[in-house]
Amino acid sequence: MIPFRTRVAAAGLLFLLGLATSLSAQSAPAEVATAPRDKPKPQEEKQPPPLRREEPPLPPMRLEEDGGGGFIDLEWLEIQSRVGIAFFSDSYKIDPSPQVSLLLHAPMPWLSPSSDPGGEYFGIFMELTVLPVVERNLDPPPDKTSGTCLFVSLGLDFTILRNQTFFLTVQAGGQYGTYGGISDLSNGLAAVAGINFGVYVGGGLTLTLAQEVVFADGDNHILMSSLGLVIEF
Repeated sequence: MIPFRTRVAAAGLLFLLGLATSLSAQSAPAEVATAPRDKPKPQEEKQPPPLRREEPPLPPMRLEEDGGGGFIDLEWLEIQSRVGIAFFSDSYKIDPSPQVSLLLHAPMPWLSPSSDPGGEYFGIFMELTVLPVVERNLDPPPDKTSGTCLFVSLGLDFTILRNQTFFLTVQAGGQYGTYGGISDLSNGLAAVAGINFGVYVGGGLTLTLAQEVVFADGDNHILMSSLGLVIEF
């Protein structure tokens, strides 16, 4: 038989081995949980995208180079309708008469300076003016004392001021007029000059006040004062 002391020693040894195994099994997960994570390698870190090189701005181009200009820039065509009064000099013997007109204006980019190719300076205008009823006060009265006058003007204008609120232009050119067969009035050519002031009211509309002078033969002249409305396209 195995002595009693030997059996007690063997049992104690087995108990200690089991206790050590149990403690080792309980401590292993804690080590895994507390183990620090490996840091990413420097080459694995996310790098910011490379900066794009800023391109220098292009120099300003003249309107005709980008397709918006040329001899006459019809993309900036303006139509101005006017209503007013025509005042004739004394030799006409005609009282102030109502008049209506339609004026077309377009800029001429090729006359703009290279320092400001997009600015508006010179332009071309064409105007059709109608005086529906004109009557001469002559004594004795001639065969035909009244009629309808028609004037067609063509010329150049120059923009002195133009911003989001006001504009101011001057114009000069030639005019052909017909007097509707009124006695002693001859159809023909005359010089015309004028000034046009406007106030922008929004929606592409501008209210205007215009003064034009038609220089006929000698000291004869016609002063036309009108209010208008500019429509921009």
